[in-house]
Amino acid sequence: MVQHMTYLRKLSFLVILGVIGLFSFIACTEEASGPKTPLRVAYLDDPSRDTVLHAIREGIVTSDSIDVEFVLLPLPTIIQAAPAKEYDVIEAATVGVAKAAAGGFMFNILSPGLENFGGTLLFTAKDSGITSPADLAGKTVVVPSFGGTFTLETRYVLHKGYGLDTSLQGGDISFIEAPPPTYGELLKSGEAAAAVLIHIPGYVMLNNPEFTMLTNVTQEFQQLSGGSSMNSVLATYPEVVAAKADALRELRVLLGDSLAYYKKNQAEVNKAVTEARGLPPGFLEWWWEVNNYPQGEVTQTAKDRIKAIWQAAQDIGDVKAFPSVNEHVAP
Repeated sequence: MVQHMTYLRKLSFLVILGVIGLFSFIACTEEASGPKTPLRVAYLDDPSRDTVLHAIREGIVTSDSIDVEFVLLPLPTIIQAAPAKEYDVIEAATVGVAKAAAGGFMFNILSPGLENFGGTLLFTAKDSGITSPADLAGKTVVVPSFGGTFTLETRYVLHKGYGLDTSLQGGDISFIEAPPPTYGELLKSGEAAAAVLIHIPGYVMLNNPEFTMLTNVTQEFQQLSGGSSMNSVLATYPEVVAAKADALRELRVLLGDSLAYYKKNQAEVNKAVTEARGLPPGFLEWWWEVNNYPQGEVTQTAKDRIKAIWQAAQDIGDVKAFPSVNEHVAP
């Protein structure tokens, strides 16, 4: 009887030790992992961004250390949000980073964004009588935003390739801003002689027989400048780098993994995004033929393409000088 009680006491003691050990393990694990660091990230609202974020949004690629909220913003909103520091990371025009630096405002480049090989297009109405970009002297050209890299590309090409003064004030061309859905009427009415388009509006107009592509701006830009066009970057701020450096590095990894998933499952993801967005058939396939979105690490190739845009901005007088790209890359 005594021996049986002793056995029960030992058994109870071992059970208690086991329970204590289990809870200690759970507590240590929770303490080691800690709460996830929140990050708010804003991209331009375009279906191409849906493709590179698909794997994250669907929970296919995940992180144990960061909790990321992704927001897609229309162009006018994202332009205003960048200097306001409303987000930890925001997609910004590459040329805008150099212009901001010239004014004393510091961005840190976390990742490459939109890499453009042939997606900036210059259109005119089919019956306009304009046959060359040189014919735009004294006329009006409509653009989505004065500050966009696509506008820089266009001004650079018209200046270097066709000898036009493309200053935004007092140049040979009058540049105006307007929402892309209005471009068809502006061209047909003659209020604008030409229009600069990218993304869905460019694809739609490319397939509309009422309009003629005057030139592929990006391809001419590459020929004239000798560099590719990195239209956007994912940017953050020095105070975010100081407070959330590890989380930003993890975000880079997460973005790279999501891109890799897309590249391996392109047809499947394109179909899902096309159906969800109600896109024109073939748009995403065309977009990826003329663009890339190499989000993740800032490679030397990416740095060279960012520098090419900054050099183009200097060449047409938008900035007097530009900083070292390395000085702006987030660690």
